[in-house]
Amino acid sequence: MLRAGGKVAAVFVLSLLGLVLVTFVLARMLGLDLTFP
Repeated sequence: MLRAGGKVAAVFVLSLLGLVLVTFVLARMLGLDLTFP
């Protein structure tokens, strides 16, 4: 059960990082000046 929970958490974190990366790349292509804290 713990292994399955860890896999779900890993997939969630990876998808979240991917979403942030895609958003950042799109913002750069659109010419938006984003400053992340």
